[in-house]
Amino acid sequence: GVPLLAGGLLCLALVLQGHYGLTSSVMLIFYGLALVGCHHFTNPMIGWLGYAELLLGLLDCFTATHALLFWAIGFGLLHLLFGIYLIIKNRRA
Repeated sequence: GVPLLAGGLLCLALVLQGHYGLTSSVMLIFYGLALVGCHHFTNPMIGWLGYAELLLGLLDCFTATHALLFWAIGFGLLHLLFGIYLIIKNRRA
C-alpha cells in the first residue's frame, strides 16, 4: 500500500522534473518494499520476491547504464521465475 503509493508519486515527480536516471531504481526499490510489507497477508514467498526486487533496485542505483535491462529483469524475469516456482511447488503439494 503505502510504499507503492509513495514510490509511484516519487517516480511521477522525477519524470515530471526530467530526472529519468533513477526512475527504474526507485520503481524496483519501492515495489520490493511493498512486497516485503504485504507478504504477511498473502503468500509468504512474496517476501522473497520483494527482497529480490529490492536488491535489484539497489544494484541499479549504482549502474549508470542498462536501466531498462534492470527494469525488465525485475518486472519481467523475476516474476516469470517466481510464477514457475509457485506452479512447481503447488503441483508437488
